[in-house]
Amino acid sequence: MSIHKSPIMMIMLILFIILVGATVYRIIIALETHPGLVVEDAYSSGQRYAITLNHKNQLAELGWVLNLVTPEAVTHNIKQIYTVNSTQHGKTLSDALVIAYFYRPLEKEHDFSINMVFRQGIDQYQAYIILPLKGRWDLVVEVVKEGLVQRASKKLFAQ
Repeated sequence: MSIHKSPIMMIMLILFIILVGATVYRIIIALETHPGLVVEDAYSSGQRYAITLNHKNQLAELGWVLNLVTPEAVTHNIKQIYTVNSTQHGKTLSDALVIAYFYRPLEKEHDFSINMVFRQGIDQYQAYIILPLKGRWDLVVEVVKEGLVQRASKKLFAQ
């Protein structure tokens, strides 16, 4: 009996080909989408995150709210407005040092920061930013005034 005449053998061969094809497809997708990010000291990073989260919860209990507004469609090589508003019980925080840090996870040489300016008319801090490259960016905004430190972050994908 040859393999061509046995339906069970043909089904097993087709299943084997499907499984191998699916595995190759998953390997290709994994290689294309792997960001290459490695946390060097995960335990210390986790401890710092716990401290940051505790600090953020304490600020929320005191009524501090930090709103970070980014463009809906982030586009590279186009000047876009990023806005931050820090309030406590509806009262806007002014005269603070507000810095926006833009991090490129895989290309640290493109990281940059910029001071945000307080606009009296709208009671918000603003900055006009031009992202030089397409792809993923991590944005961290830090508000500092007299011992008060607030941070907000957002992941962006520039097109």
